[in-house]
Formats: sequence, structure tokens, C-alpha cells
Amino acid sequence: MTDTEKRALFAAQILPDEDTDAVLDAMLTNAAALILNRMYPFGYPDGTAVPARYEQLQIQLAVELYSKRGAEGQTGHNENGISRSWPEKSQLLAQIMPHCGSVISNA
Repeated sequence: MTDTEKRALFAAQILPDEDTDAVLDAMLTNAAALILNRMYPFGYPDGTAVPARYEQLQIQLAVELYSKRGAEGQTGHNENGISRSWPEKSQLLAQIMPHCGSVISNA
């Protein structure tokens, strides 16, 4: 899926809200970083792309990030009978399988 296709799907999911392509791209980039950091907890090479199997998850994470914009890191909020709180980590990240490898020893 191309970045343009991802942006179009993302924009469709946040309707009726609208934002600039730059903001949508930034949210998709942040979501990609969350996925890659979960997949490669000890770092990943530059240019590593989100695998195809996690592209829909990237869009879902971007929607989640977008909906929390303006209240980043909020752990609790009560006002006029409305209560908001965010979990420490997105439940969507639990769907990502960390990449693992093996250590080769010449001993």
C-alpha cells in the first residue's frame, strides 16, 4: 500500500474532521515509528518500512493518535460530567510480534 493510499484511508476514518496532508502524514509516521519500535526493541536500520501485515494497524494507530491530539499523555480528566483517561500504551501495540534473531557463537 502506498503512502497516498494510507493517507486516503486515514482521512476517511477521521471524517467529518479534515486536516492537512502534512498532519496526516505526521500521524502515519508516528504510528509507523511505534510499530517499528515494538517490532525491533533494540533499534532498527534506517529505511525500515512497516511490513504489509501491519499497514492497517498503522492506520488504526494513526487514528488513535489523531483522536488524542491536544490531550497527549492524558491520564485523567473530568469536566462537566465528561471523564477521559488514556491507557499508558495502546492496546493495538499488543498485536505486534517483536522481531527476534539468534546469537551465533564460535565457541
